[in-house]
Amino acid sequence: MTKPIEPMIAEQGQLGHPDLVQHRLRLQPQVIPICDNVWTIFGVSLANCHIIRGSDGLIVIDTGHSGSEGTELRRLIRSVCSEPVRAVLYTHLHYTRGTATLLDGDDAVIIGHPQLDSNIQRTSRSFSGQRNILETGASLPQSGSDAVIAPAPQWRDASAYLPPTHTHLPGDGIRVAGVTIEIQEGCFDSDDGLAFLFPDYDLIAHNLVTGQFPNFGSLAGGRYRDPLPWLRAVDYVCKHPTEYALPCHGLPRSGRQNIAEHFQINHQAIQYLYDHVQAAAAQGASIPDIMQQVRLPEQLAKHPLMRQIYGTAAHAVQAFAIGEMGFWSGEIRDLLPLHPNDEAAHLCQLVGGPGKLLEEAQRQDLDPAWALRLADAAARCGEKEGLRLRAELLRQAALRSSAWTERNTMLSLSRMA
Repeated sequence: MTKPIEPMIAEQGQLGHPDLVQHRLRLQPQVIPICDNVWTIFGVSLANCHIIRGSDGLIVIDTGHSGSEGTELRRLIRSVCSEPVRAVLYTHLHYTRGTATLLDGDDAVIIGHPQLDSNIQRTSRSFSGQRNILETGASLPQSGSDAVIAPAPQWRDASAYLPPTHTHLPGDGIRVAGVTIEIQEGCFDSDDGLAFLFPDYDLIAHNLVTGQFPNFGSLAGGRYRDPLPWLRAVDYVCKHPTEYALPCHGLPRSGRQNIAEHFQINHQAIQYLYDHVQAAAAQGASIPDIMQQVRLPEQLAKHPLMRQIYGTAAHAVQAFAIGEMGFWSGEIRDLLPLHPNDEAAHLCQLVGGPGKLLEEAQRQDLDPAWALRLADAAARCGEKEGLRLRAELLRQAALRSSAWTERNTMLSLSRMA
């Protein structure tokens, strides 16, 4: 068994994987000058906000998670620009909740995908709100070892969302604030994604790649993130790189070769995983088999741009397998599904009661995944100590995960036990 990586202490006493702690040190709020008349506001929200000064006002791209974030973004915009905001562009539905407070009365057009508003209305009524709270750590304590290592969105803060006043599809060309914008394919974690090319500034604003492994298997849930439109969009940027790239997440980049290589390494990783999932499925592998077999090759897994801090390769493989193969895993036993409560009861009967399950789960040499299942079964059969052990096993796994999505979800669930 591989020795687990020990957690380290972050700057405010949080415990986490060393890669995640080091990543956190780069997330200081700042306004970053990109080139003449272009800035990125980084570190205020989970997403960046980009500012482009046109001939008669400003273009702002994405507006944060809430009205309070929109207010802070406007304050920072005013630290570098005094012109009114003439246009707001949405890369996708997730960072649209700060618009009204960011505008603060400015008369602006709001541009997004035709599907964006209906997606926002649908997700506001779905389970994803609770899942987002788990994934982002919004319910975790503000300090101490279990606090979030990256800023958590304030989901309970009031939304200042405003719907698009104009909708566009990839291939459209528009002109706002005296600036020409070419709209390109930008789908990634939703089907309402747009990328915006600014030929006059030689830059693209996008939600396609970050400086980490892309999150194709979100613990927050949601619909299948089909990699094929994303692969096409990323391939286009690989072949037509701009001088500047302004991502929704992560630091801006400059230099055509640097940007082309950044997009290429993301394309290679996801294309590799997707192709190997498809190949394994075609050979009759079940979803558990695929999850066990398909791994990133070492040169990709160890690439600095593939650090698994946001998404993980394992989650992507599972998402691609389920998304392409459907709900049946391909395993015979899953044709007769058994509820975890019933499985726990059968295990208890087999070994002689929940106390025996708990005793086995407490063995120091046990695989952590198996120990968690045994502790969970003991808890489901009424063993109170099983609840405590289940929570502790979740917490220990969380503190050793390099992905903040896993850390936050596991810690949040461990504290609910």
